[in-house]
Amino acid sequence: MSGTAISSNGGGGGKIGDKAFVKGSRGTLFYLVRSDVAQALADKDGELMPMIADSLGRIPVKDAQIPDILEALGAIGITNESLATLIAGITISNSVKVQTKTVSCPESPKIIEGVGAAAEYADGDVMGKLMELKVPKSGVIYSSTLWDLDDEGKQIDLMLFKGSISHAADNAAYAPTDADTLKMFCNISHFSFTDLGNSRISEVMNIGKAYYAPRGKIYVLARARGTHNIATDQEPRFQIDILADNPEWER
Repeated sequence: MSGTAISSNGGGGGKIGDKAFVKGSRGTLFYLVRSDVAQALADKDGELMPMIADSLGRIPVKDAQIPDILEALGAIGITNESLATLIAGITISNSVKVQTKTVSCPESPKIIEGVGAAAEYADGDVMGKLMELKVPKSGVIYSSTLWDLDDEGKQIDLMLFKGSISHAADNAAYAPTDADTLKMFCNISHFSFTDLGNSRISEVMNIGKAYYAPRGKIYVLARARGTHNIATDQEPRFQIDILADNPEWER
């Protein structure tokens, strides 16, 4: 290719092409210095220097940390090609959906154990006894269902603990110690009910409480809100739905 050198001061800084390029476009032909190592070609700050490109024509863009990272990777034998492969693998891995498993604990609705027959509960009283519940070791509490077979329609709280506690007896005011309070990690308040005629059901959705129970169990204690008078064999039932982190969890 022939051409005429041009520059702002008449010197040679490039050449104007006099023939069409491959794609038919014409323009100013620019020259760069080949340098397979990204480096500055000036001795000090403020001096003019040419642009550089590697053997494939790639122009390096300087970033404060990237060169140091690449140099460190190169020192342990990781090439740019292998790094590109690794990044592609990470991209693929990140596109894989993390699977969870929805489980109901317990498998069937559980009676609130220890509720006194025909006993009247005042607001704030413990209902029944502390119950142990087998659960996945980690997950997210998604929802809770309470069956009010006695058709009371009054609020009941389910308090969840990571360990056993010393609590008040059935039909006595709930007054936990500080140590017991620190074991509590979730309180589920069932206060809105659907009237089914002779019974009611309450659902609390989208709780979204993450937990970790290394021994695979938690403890549940029910608490009356408002006054309750539960008839014989009409104890409330409950069930908690959990998104288990381990999709292979079995009871």
